[in-house]
Amino acid sequence: MTDSKSSTPAWLCYLVGWITGLIFLAIEKNDEDVRWHAAQSTTLFGAYTLVSIVLGLFGLIPILGVLFAIVGWILGVAMFILWILLMVRAAHGERMVIPYVTEFAERNVINLFK
Repeated sequence: MTDSKSSTPAWLCYLVGWITGLIFLAIEKNDEDVRWHAAQSTTLFGAYTLVSIVLGLFGLIPILGVLFAIVGWILGVAMFILWILLMVRAAHGERMVIPYVTEFAERNVINLFK
């Protein structure tokens, strides 16, 4: 009898954001919990990376750039707190549902590399 659960801790999917999310989506085929966390990590931190790039580009605009820099800093702090919270919840075997992100991940990302 084979066990369909892997020994991979789900919190590792969040460790380096979308990079580890993609890695675990590619290598983990059996553990649906790890794949769920990997899909959420890829979606959340991929979107954050894109938003950070856009905010950085808008930050080059004279005068308005300060506003975009402040928004980027606030978003960065919020994402850091969310990152820690996601890893702790995953380490305890819990799933944290993030509106829109989780739905998108479950519908579009979780089946990558299957």
